[in-house]
Amino acid sequence: TVLWIFVSLFSATLFINSSEIRESVIRSLQNCILCVIPSLFPFMIISKIIINCGMTSPFENTVGRILHKLYNLPPAAAGPFLLGITCSFPIGAKSGCELLEQGKINKEEAQEIVALSNNTGPAFIIAAVGELYWSSKAFGVVVYLIQIISAVLCGFIFCKTGQISENKNSSDVLSVRKESFLSTLSDSISSSAVSALSISGFIVFFSVLIDMATAFLNIKSPVFCAAFSSLLEFSSGTLNSSKLGGRLGAALTGFAIGFGGLSVICQSVSFCSKYKISIKKTVVFKLTQGLICAGSIFIITSIFPGLISHVPYKSVFVEICPYSSYAISLIVLFASVFGILKNKPVQKINADIHYGK
Repeated sequence: TVLWIFVSLFSATLFINSSEIRESVIRSLQNCILCVIPSLFPFMIISKIIINCGMTSPFENTVGRILHKLYNLPPAAAGPFLLGITCSFPIGAKSGCELLEQGKINKEEAQEIVALSNNTGPAFIIAAVGELYWSSKAFGVVVYLIQIISAVLCGFIFCKTGQISENKNSSDVLSVRKESFLSTLSDSISSSAVSALSISGFIVFFSVLIDMATAFLNIKSPVFCAAFSSLLEFSSGTLNSSKLGGRLGAALTGFAIGFGGLSVICQSVSFCSKYKISIKKTVVFKLTQGLICAGSIFIITSIFPGLISHVPYKSVFVEICPYSSYAISLIVLFASVFGILKNKPVQKINADIHYGK
């Protein structure tokens, strides 16, 4: 019943406000192309290569040991955790799923790794949120550090596993099929392109949903718009929070970064559902992390108000790209065709194979 009501209202709003929806889609795609994808796509390729080539093993003796002592997680968790705090949503979660696929962790550990590693990267927080939205790179650095600290704190609450699975020794772990560098690079680029298109789809849908809801309810309050968008989609949430300004806007920015929004939760589901990984712990984890980030940033900006002294953000997308709507249409068309034509399935390793056989 709820689904039918939602679909009916959504369809009616599409027909009634078709021109406004079109403008909302264009703005969202511009945000993806000029902010989100440039800060995400290169890291997606690198993270895929790192995981496929087993390049995280040097960190398992250092960061992995720390994670083991703190949360009783296996050393292999070092890779997704580092990728999560240095890249962005949803690379940490995606990397955790890939470790499960390779048989290096079990499902319970995968749930906790996905929750712990699902963070926003410094490229978006410092460059887009700090420098572009708030005109303060220092504010971006503070938000980024608070996000990491809050993730570590939430780990003490949610990531205490009882016992490490016994297939963690190198002799017991299912070996990854060796491939040439060109084959690995090709697979990393193609799969990352499809993933970037999927992520952009989530961002556009929830951004349009935010605009439709505020228009349908005829809500003009900037506080409500910033809070509502922060709950649904983090890039729109951080943008609207910067327009709100002040300590409240800064706190809502922290919540959007820490929580990630329903859009990021859905992105995680799209990766985790394939491996039947429950996302419930991630939802509670991220909600708690968002609240910790919001409270911490509110206190810090109260003590250091100079961090958020900024000129109100104004979109420069249209001025930068006068023909952006045409370019966006071509890019989306090319990406869609590429995703359809990519019919060569990537050979996956069955994690259910008995070890030692």
